[in-house]
Amino acid sequence: TVLGDTPWTISMWIKPTAEPGKSAGYESTLLKWENASTTNLKLNYNGDNTWAVQFWNGSENTSMAVNVTGNVWSNIVVSYDGSGKISCWRDNNVGASSALITLPTVNAPLMLGGYSSNSVSNQYSGYMAEVYFVEGTALTPATFGQDANGVWTPKAPADISVTYGTNGFYLPFNPEAVGVNYSVKVTGGNFDMPTVD
Repeated sequence: TVLGDTPWTISMWIKPTAEPGKSAGYESTLLKWENASTTNLKLNYNGDNTWAVQFWNGSENTSMAVNVTGNVWSNIVVSYDGSGKISCWRDNNVGASSALITLPTVNAPLMLGGYSSNSVSNQYSGYMAEVYFVEGTALTPATFGQDANGVWTPKAPADISVTYGTNGFYLPFNPEAVGVNYSVKVTGGNFDMPTVD
């Protein structure tokens, strides 16, 4: 998956679980481009059953001004406009809407839930569902979710119209999907996800 000076959007539903023995400051990886600069989107444990969303560009952290709570489903959307502006939302509530970031040009595999294919460090612990990576367009949460009586919920895949670009993808993590090569588990646990009609 290519990362660089072109727009892109990531949307995912996550439900992190508390990790016994982990102290404040522990980082777990949501997704990472496997390359020398270690570019990744991660959660930084606050120590009070909440995690801060951060983006690491290989040389510095950018706080997304968004927190997620343990054992609660949250929709995280991160978009990059191709000109240095990165934005982040949780459940359609904007966090960092104008953070400036410099991204390296990377053409490397994109890994979910882990820091390295050769290491078990900084693994994400929890559930993950409805993962989208859209290359070429900076989108907002309204593309992927909707308000249902005051609760932010995922849109049905049939109602989401995006152009994925050369390297984009959609991973439903649906155990009923046939012929799809991915696991329905992320760092153990039973499969669970928001309902998508």
